[in-house]
Amino acid sequence: MKIGNIIRNSELVNHVEVKYLNYLTVDDEIDWNLPTLIVGWQYLKEFIKIKPEIQKDLSILNKTIDPNKLYWEFAFSENKQEHVNGVEEFAINSAKFYFNKYDYQCIYPIFYDIYTVTDFTNYLPYSIDRVYNYKNEMIYFLYATDIFGIDLKSYKFYGLDIDTILKLLINKTKSFIPDIEGKLFQEQAKIFINFRELKRYIVAIVQ
Repeated sequence: MKIGNIIRNSELVNHVEVKYLNYLTVDDEIDWNLPTLIVGWQYLKEFIKIKPEIQKDLSILNKTIDPNKLYWEFAFSENKQEHVNGVEEFAINSAKFYFNKYDYQCIYPIFYDIYTVTDFTNYLPYSIDRVYNYKNEMIYFLYATDIFGIDLKSYKFYGLDIDTILKLLINKTKSFIPDIEGKLFQEQAKIFINFRELKRYIVAIVQ
């Protein structure tokens, strides 16, 4: 799964390409819905030919053109240190930019006055897109652009039947993703390096 683009016409110095980004030029087919970094102040002139509407938002003092969507950075020949730091910063933050479109909340029994399974069902949508079960410890479910977390240990502590809760979620979802040993999380963590909030967003990554 690709969650961002880096567009350049020269070498990215001291940068190791990562699996979750597209590396493109302005002549390639580009998914503009993904967070994108344009490398090279001069190269932006070619980019402006494609999207002239952004010209008014460009500033050599501000590398954010459109928050969470579009950024620029110097080419190595223009500013060596800022180039190296900026490209790496975008690569690290691109996951945060991409997943910004999702709203996350954890449904804790004590904060939501959930004392019975019936109380719990009141917080569930009619249908759920996907459910991710991490080690029977946390459940994350996706509904449109909302992600909800369920701490199974806290539900068990307050006397709710975990098996019944799992059955309810399975019956409501189109896709149930079990990860009882945590192997799926480990695989994704090798791809999305340094993304601390990865666990909650796996439900939006894996089909």
